[in-house]
Amino acid sequence: MVVNAIKLRSHAGDTGQSLFTDEAWRRIAVTLALSPRELEIVQQIFDDHKEAAIARELAISRHTVHTYLERIYHKLHVTSRLQLVVRVVQQQNAPRSRSRRGGSRGRREPTVANRSPCPLTS
Repeated sequence: MVVNAIKLRSHAGDTGQSLFTDEAWRRIAVTLALSPRELEIVQQIFDDHKEAAIARELAISRHTVHTYLERIYHKLHVTSRLQLVVRVVQQQNAPRSRSRRGGSRGRREPTVANRSPCPLTS
């Protein structure tokens, strides 16, 4: 998956951020519990920026970027930039729950009324 994403990026000449739509980035942020600033830093990582470049781009100190990266790594249980990218790509490609509109497409969970009687209590 990550290899395909990297190939897409190199062929398209796009930035890493553009691998996902804005809506996809919002879902990633919500699902991974990333703050808006943490998301910005993750997007910069997708663009292969180093800490100094991220600091310049976001107008914060390099030390602050380092602190954010430590927090992101801890939050996502990763230890490197590559693991971070893999985690985000896996999250984006994970199946989404279909329970937005009240349930599971035609399948009903048994209710008390339509369950078969327990053979142990009969």
